[in-house]
Amino acid sequence: MGRVNNEGIKKIKGRNILLLNSDILLLLNSVKILSDYLYTHTSHPIAVGNVSGASMMVSRKVLDEVGIFDPDFFMYSE
Repeated sequence: MGRVNNEGIKKIKGRNILLLNSDILLLLNSVKILSDYLYTHTSHPIAVGNVSGASMMVSRKVLDEVGIFDPDFFMYSE
């Protein structure tokens, strides 16, 4: 999963990146709400052991600072 997500991330030009599992149902305006929140709140990268979830939005700025996924993680360990 890390390697595949990295391929997509490298192609995305937007200010935020949204990663979703294929079985996610998006609620009305949920992507805009998340994007607006990231835009209006200063992002400070922090080190974490792992992140669990079926969706994740991260600012391009943060990814540029901390890097993308470790390509050696395949699944459930991103």
